[in-house]
Amino acid sequence: MVLPLAAALTGFILVAQTPRADYYTLDKHLGVDVKACEKFVEKTERLLGVVLPHFEYYRVRDVGDVFRFSRDHHYAAGVANAEPLYAIDVLACDKHELAHLCTYQIGRGTPVFDEGLAGYLADDYLWDERPFAKHEGRHLELRYERVNVLFRNYSGSTANLHVQYLVSEEFVRHLVGHGGLATLVRIVCRHDDEAFRQAYGGSPSEVFDRWLYGKKAAPR
Repeated sequence: MVLPLAAALTGFILVAQTPRADYYTLDKHLGVDVKACEKFVEKTERLLGVVLPHFEYYRVRDVGDVFRFSRDHHYAAGVANAEPLYAIDVLACDKHELAHLCTYQIGRGTPVFDEGLAGYLADDYLWDERPFAKHEGRHLELRYERVNVLFRNYSGSTANLHVQYLVSEEFVRHLVGHGGLATLVRIVCRHDDEAFRQAYGGSPSEVFDRWLYGKKAAPR
């Protein structure tokens, strides 16, 4: 067996190794679904037209472990790190965080697009939850910039954060339906505001408001 490179994180047990990744767990009772991880990454690479460099996947027990091991003390079920490239997660295979690792190969958008793209690629929410996104988005009077700030600060209730993820994923789904995934990824990951305006008929904020609230004046 080829020995892995030095792990980014210490205190973990190497449980599997493939040509594309090393998989670790915090203790021997935790498992990693290597097959599901690899299958999803291969599919996402094809969709995005990228090749994911060698990465590491760390399975932990709970969100407290994610907080403890993540660089920015991220209190969540999972976190993706761009440099070095790894994910820490409570799940045996978290497609959302793996999607982040793939989109990082193109660039980073604002949180609405970063999280929306990851959610779209991972297909995080069931079809019957999607109408709820726009309903609750309007109810909370969400704005494009406000959602970005909430993502950065992780402020507000857990329920509101859940809605932010839903709304962001559905906004991305709307844009993909309008111009395709490749166009959207190329524009938002390069922060090309003029190309976005030409492709979608307005700034990200304007298009977000029009999508969520319609053509009539939206609440301010």
